[in-house]
Amino acid sequence: MTEPTRETTTPPNIPPFYRRTYLIDRKGQLKTTIKVAGLVAFLLLVLNLVLAGISTGESRKIIAANPDLAPHMAATDRSGSFVIASGSLFLLFVVVVRTVVETHRTSGAAFNIKRCLGRVAAGDLHTTLRLRPKDNLMELQEPFNRMVASLRKRASEEEKLLNDLSSKIEEFGHPEEAKILRDIADSKRRSTG
Repeated sequence: MTEPTRETTTPPNIPPFYRRTYLIDRKGQLKTTIKVAGLVAFLLLVLNLVLAGISTGESRKIIAANPDLAPHMAATDRSGSFVIASGSLFLLFVVVVRTVVETHRTSGAAFNIKRCLGRVAAGDLHTTLRLRPKDNLMELQEPFNRMVASLRKRASEEEKLLNDLSSKIEEFGHPEEAKILRDIADSKRRSTG
């Protein structure tokens, strides 16, 4: 049986522009992003309509007082609407990017936790969960690592007990049974050593 592989950390010399995959759980992250962006788009549309209505109402009052300003007020309304719509689109873009980043912090952490759980389930009791400082679910890192350390300690204690038991069984003249216990103890040692 081969030794379980240990998790390696990212080398510190990776440049700050290191490309990472932001859509880890593509379906879940995009679903959340679409919901948030849809809500923000709706609110921005309502805001744009209200601001356009206020601007048009003010322009009508000014035109009623001075009809010669009608072309100027129409141009002002168009440019104001363009600025507000452009600002709204930029804000929507920022919301989409920010939502993808935030969902990445949860999905990336969940992916890492799932991968570490798989390693522990496969018998690698040297797995250490390392989440990034800004990841969500950070509160699971310490309990996970304590759990693995506890499992490692228990496996080490079981190995010692199995070795002691195999020695006693061998003393009573049962070498085949003692060998079986030593093999089990060796598998415990491989998971902890």
